[in-house]
Amino acid sequence: MHRNTRAFTLVEALAVISLLGIMAAGTLPIVQGVATNAAASDRLRRATESNAFAMDRVTRMLRDVPAGTTPGTIALASASAKGVELGNGQAIEFKGDELLYQSASGDSDVLATNVSDFQISYLASDGTTSTLATPETTQRFLVRS
Repeated sequence: MHRNTRAFTLVEALAVISLLGIMAAGTLPIVQGVATNAAASDRLRRATESNAFAMDRVTRMLRDVPAGTTPGTIALASASAKGVELGNGQAIEFKGDELLYQSASGDSDVLATNVSDFQISYLASDGTTSTLATPETTQRFLVRS
């Protein structure tokens, strides 16, 4: 009895392997591009979340500024465009590329890193007149990051 079997030859197997290699080489740049974009997107998401957290913390601190000893004033120990220290010891400061927070107990934390700019404006109740010269009379804050 003679069987008629059919199988791949060595040449056919090499041809298939070569075609798969060419296809893999063609799709590799696409896969690398997707991975690079995913990593960049993740970094941007983390930076955005960090910035949102920092701005929320700054906003909460400025909303809770203690009242000053004179009616209609607030308790500020120091004020500048790059930071503020409240009368209760809490502080926000922009140093280098970091936004720093100091609690009333003196503990310091980094709120955000890689910050390119941070500015606090001290305003009167009309929302336009600067009160940086007399920060204790501040009624509104404008924070930019």
